[in-house]
Amino acid sequence: MTISRFVSIGASVHGHDNRLTLLRLVLAAAVMIEHIPVVVNGLGSPLIAANGWSIGYAAVNGFFILSGFLIAGSLEQRRDLAGFAASRILRIMPAIIVLALVAVFAVGPRFTTVEPGVYWTSLETWFYIPNVTFFLDTSGAPEGVFATNPAASEFSATLWTLRYEVIAYGVAALLFFS
Repeated sequence: MTISRFVSIGASVHGHDNRLTLLRLVLAAAVMIEHIPVVVNGLGSPLIAANGWSIGYAAVNGFFILSGFLIAGSLEQRRDLAGFAASRILRIMPAIIVLALVAVFAVGPRFTTVEPGVYWTSLETWFYIPNVTFFLDTSGAPEGVFATNPAASEFSATLWTLRYEVIAYGVAALLFFS
């Protein structure tokens, strides 16, 4: 006879094997699917129009809730501000830098609507990298990229949540270490 063992939420969020990976993938897929009608045809979510909420909205809130558990677990596990800050920086920055570089050097040249000379000399192209990397303006795009799409400004608009996640890291650290 096997007795199942219950695991507390606190025990589930420690370390990299935090049993939340599948849920995070499902939430990410929901956000991506929700953005398809916006990017492809410029229409808002049909669910928002009908109900005032959407699957993407629920998924973003789910991410914020999960992040709260994971941030608390990370603070409790490390108990040192420098280690916590380093782990948070290493969690976000490599991926955001790669995303910005791929956008400018791979996606941009392929999907821009302007001539290559205009693309490569445009300040909009080059400012995209620091704007996205440092969360200054995550709603733009390199020069002319997807400019003919109905929602041209939606190129990397889903990154808006990262600014608030970084703010949450700071607030959590402030509360934990004060």
